[in-house]
Amino acid sequence: MLPINDEEEMFFKRIHSLKDGAINNYKVSTLKFLDLRKQEIIKYIIGNDCYLYFDGGYNDAEYKKCVISPFELDEPDFKITKLKLNYNKKYLELNHRKVLAVLMELGIKREVFGDILFNNNDVFIMASSENKDFIINNLRLISHQSVEVVEYDGELSNVLTLQTEKIFISSMRLDAIIAGVYNIARSISQDIIKAGHVKINQALIQNNNHECKPNDIVSVRGKGRFKIIEMLGKSKSERIVLEIGKYI
Repeated sequence: MLPINDEEEMFFKRIHSLKDGAINNYKVSTLKFLDLRKQEIIKYIIGNDCYLYFDGGYNDAEYKKCVISPFELDEPDFKITKLKLNYNKKYLELNHRKVLAVLMELGIKREVFGDILFNNNDVFIMASSENKDFIINNLRLISHQSVEVVEYDGELSNVLTLQTEKIFISSMRLDAIIAGVYNIARSISQDIIKAGHVKINQALIQNNNHECKPNDIVSVRGKGRFKIIEMLGKSKSERIVLEIGKYI
């Protein structure tokens, strides 16, 4: 059985209810933007009992909407609108954290918008179509600089800025990797994990012994996010050589 924590229990029950509605009442349900963890929960609960469709507005999106259907759909309507931010790049330098912060300050729930995308020095937001007007009309300033939000209908691909580096670790345990990435004592990384400040693929992890794997995305509160890219082998001292990428 997929382990869940107390925060996830309500979502777990909701998906079971939607599954029952699809099977017993032939009902199609569309869920708003979901993080990687919630996508995993849905796949686990639904299994092969219904048709599942995911889309985040562009290829390789992290946050995605989901359609649960009792029958096959040719073209599910996810109701996603791509929004582009127009601003003076000479006076304003944007990053993911700044854009996310201003959206949250506007009182917009995280499920209403998906990925914040940086592509060729332009910034895009994947938004639920029913909420796009609110974002367009209210997102006017970032860091005291004017911003204009407009709809965009072109194709997009994510150009993530990763600062890659190699670290040498004794094992693939979570505490060892965090200590290596941020150059801190292992005891400090253990305290951070136990305090509930670490998520892997959006799932809260409080077990120091958790074994990480390539493609895991690790979020550490107050420090940022990094991706485990690849195990490159072992050093002469038999330590694991791990390539990671910090999101910048």
